[in-house]
Amino acid sequence: GDLKEASPFLRADLAWRAQKRPEATTQADCPTALASGVDRMLGCTPAGLPVVLVKIGLWDPSQYDADEYDRFNVYIMENLCRRGERFILIFDMKGWKLSHALYMRYIARLMSTLQ
Repeated sequence: GDLKEASPFLRADLAWRAQKRPEATTQADCPTALASGVDRMLGCTPAGLPVVLVKIGLWDPSQYDADEYDRFNVYIMENLCRRGERFILIFDMKGWKLSHALYMRYIARLMSTLQ
């Protein structure tokens, strides 16, 4: 039943963790992306869910490569997940530029990390 259904997800998670090593990812692994201020922890809801504000206007992917962006997202998501299984992301799209579309491979990496 549930064990058979959960098994592929567990294997995929373990493979992802072996590849990305989130437990070893630190702020030093993503200094430029972290300093951009694009992601900000706002605190927690009354129910204890962490809330993160993502300000797209501060996102300048030309300042770092896709690997740093990947490490940045791994760092942020791992720290959120340590607080619990659920969290709230608020995307402020003010400042979105057409030039951001040139970095869709970065977005693809973000989606991969979120899955």
